[in-house]
Amino acid sequence: MRTNRLVGGIMIILGGLVVGIGSILPWAEAESMFRTVSKNGTQGDGMITFVAGIVAILAGVIVLAVEKHNIAVLFAALAALVILVVTIWDLADISGRAPGLWTDYTAVKAGEGIYIALLGGALVLIGTIVDRVVAPKKEAAGWANSVCHSCGRPVRPGDAVCDHCGTRLRLQWPPMLPRK
Repeated sequence: MRTNRLVGGIMIILGGLVVGIGSILPWAEAESMFRTVSKNGTQGDGMITFVAGIVAILAGVIVLAVEKHNIAVLFAALAALVILVVTIWDLADISGRAPGLWTDYTAVKAGEGIYIALLGGALVLIGTIVDRVVAPKKEAAGWANSVCHSCGRPVRPGDAVCDHCGTRLRLQWPPMLPRK
C-alpha cells in the first residue's frame, strides 16, 4: 500500500470522527446577566456536518480497503467541502444561527463544537489531497538500467533495438544491471 494512501485514508477517517464529535458539541452559546444557554450543533446545521462526517469515515475506510478508490476520495472531498461551507457560514452569522438565544441583553458567541467541526472538515480535505499526491514515477517499467539480453551491453530506456548487436529488445523485469 502506498504511504500517501495510508496516511490520506487515516486522515480522512480521523477528520470524519472529529467532525462527528464537533457536531454534537455546542455551536452557539448565549450569555446574559442571569444565565448561559448553549445550542448544540445537532439542533441545527450540525446535523448536516454530522452526516457529512459519517460519509467521510465510510470513504476513508474504502480508501484503505480498496485499491481503486477514486469515487471514495471524491465523496470524501465533497463531504469536506460541505462541512467547511456549513461551519464557515454558521461562524459568519453566529447570532442568526442561534434563534431563541439572542436578545438585546444577550451576547452570542461561537461554541467549541463549531471550531472542532471546522478542524475536522479541514482534516478530511487535507487527507483527500494527501491521498491524491502521486507517488514518484519509476523509469519506464523494466527499462531502467537494462542490458541487452543477447550481448549484455547496456541499453537506454525506451530503446527497441540494441545499438551494439541489433537484437530486438524485450521487456526485462526486474531490470538487469550491465555486465562489467
